Amino acid sequence: MNNLFSVRNRILIPIAVLVVCGVVVFARVKMSAPSDEAVFNQILKQFAEDDAGGMTPEETLSLFQDALRRGDVDLALRYFLKEVQPKMKKSLAVGKANGTFPILLRILAMPHRESRISETIHEITIDLPGDSVPFGVDLYKDRSTGRWKLDAI
Repeated sequence: MNNLFSVRNRILIPIAVLVVCGVVVFARVKMSAPSDEAVFNQILKQFAEDDAGGMTPEETLSLFQDALRRGDVDLALRYFLKEVQPKMKKSLAVGKANGTFPILLRILAMPHRESRISETIHEITIDLPGDSVPFGVDLYKDRSTGRWKLDAI
């Protein structure tokens, strides 16, 4: 007997419905999700539009110090590499709340040694009195903008 309620049809019809639903869901997700290329292009655009940072490592450090003097955490944050900004946002907020910006500014104003590690990496080392571990500031040059950004303090 070949009717709609045969054993074979009771198995095949739910499977067919699931397959059709899966295809519809997949098509909707695929159409609504941005392509990898679109996401990549958006990230490149954000980097290209980032005008914070100096044309030299020293200028970037000076701009950062000016932002700290004004207590402008958002501006100070822009002088860091994008990938470290979330971590530094917390550190800068704590530093502002605790009133430690003046201490950091005094440290950054101390005599220091500078080392150009490569065309795109610059290191500033400050020997703190009574401390065997030097204070370091690492900066990296963004090749797309030509601007220097802080990585670690």
